[in-house]
Amino acid sequence: MDIAVSQIPDEPISIISGGGNTRPDLPLPTINNIYYDFDKDDIRLDAQIELDKIVKFMKDNPDVKIDLLSHTDARGKEDYNLELSERRAKSAMNYIIGKGIPPSQITSKGMGETKIINKCKNNVSCTDAEHEQNRRTEFVITGFK
Repeated sequence: MDIAVSQIPDEPISIISGGGNTRPDLPLPTINNIYYDFDKDDIRLDAQIELDKIVKFMKDNPDVKIDLLSHTDARGKEDYNLELSERRAKSAMNYIIGKGIPPSQITSKGMGETKIINKCKNNVSCTDAEHEQNRRTEFVITGFK
């Protein structure tokens, strides 16, 4: 299934599914990416709001499967950032599972610093707010049971 997700910083994203297995009747909520503090994988209070939206959506649509894609900024070594992003993905997944969503409906993947969404690549001077745009988890519908 093809999936499209808006990646405009500081704006809400919609979970948008595409491809042959879509459900045109599925009400797609607007979900914001969740963000992390530098070098941290814990779920912030502002992220809990968005994760709770995912939980409600998944409880209302128990046939939906979602993938969590977590990212880091470009500061630090690539191998460390990959491991950090995997921890972030697992933290978000564990939060959702802890709210009653079956693990079979969720997958998670750490992307490290492979999908920087602004100019803040290695050796580029950026503000912390600019770096924070890259320290995120995105939500993607990957299928239906």
